[in-house]
Amino acid sequence: MSYDLRAVFAPSALFDPAPAWIRGSRVVLLDQGVALVPLTTELRNQFGPPDRPWLYDNALPFLWLPEALVPDLRALSMKGPVAYVEAEYDGQSGFQLAAIWKFRKFWRPPKKSTWAINDTLSDLGVKRTGDLDLFDTLGLGRHRDTEEWASG
Repeated sequence: MSYDLRAVFAPSALFDPAPAWIRGSRVVLLDQGVALVPLTTELRNQFGPPDRPWLYDNALPFLWLPEALVPDLRALSMKGPVAYVEAEYDGQSGFQLAAIWKFRKFWRPPKKSTWAINDTLSDLGVKRTGDLDLFDTLGLGRHRDTEEWASG
């Protein structure tokens, strides 16, 4: 079964009021004061498609992050930590990639690992509930596709 997630994560207070760049998408309130904004096709197209993978100092590519969105993420990070996450799986094969900005700079540079999402959620202050990992604590398996997060 496939899974894909492309989203911005941040404390929900950062989206009150919602920045203008979110038009065409929605802020999804999760538990523990965290919110996500799905990087839907419509939202991504506002900034133009990524012509090339983003390459940073450690040469890890973001496949879906439009270059023109990054200044908005950096600006939002002046209010608190802002994370961008990409995950794609088809069965057992796939990847997770995440980065966090704070005060306009990388707080956590892009990291590709099997725990990138959980590590990012931990950095945002999410705490485990019972035996669940952070991904399941926030119910991120509720939808299997980025577009489904936008439609509810």
